[in-house]
Amino acid sequence: MRRGLRTALTGLVVLALAAVVTVASATGASTTTEPIMIVPIQVSLTSTQAVLDDKVVDRGSVVQFRIRNKSAAKRTFTIGGFKATVKPHGIGTILISFDTRGKFPYVSRAATSVHRGFLRVV
Repeated sequence: MRRGLRTALTGLVVLALAAVVTVASATGASTTTEPIMIVPIQVSLTSTQAVLDDKVVDRGSVVQFRIRNKSAAKRTFTIGGFKATVKPHGIGTILISFDTRGKFPYVSRAATSVHRGFLRVV
């Protein structure tokens, strides 16, 4: 009689643990497999200016800066602590996640010129 009670209790404990594990894994899976939305921003660097095709993004956005150097000199583009050096008439890329609201300065530098601006995160 004790053996039957022990077996029944063991079975209940196993079922309860299985239910807890199933619920925990079902709720955790949906948040980890959600796709990331990447916002592309085209950056054109010339000898006279640095132009972003969009200067405002939403907080939490992952932004891919596609940098095109249209000048005849090597240029360095810096934003949010990340830097890309782009050869003359070349292309570069920076990928940044903006989790904080505010104004983020960007700088385009060459040997003889510096161009500055801001990207706003709202």
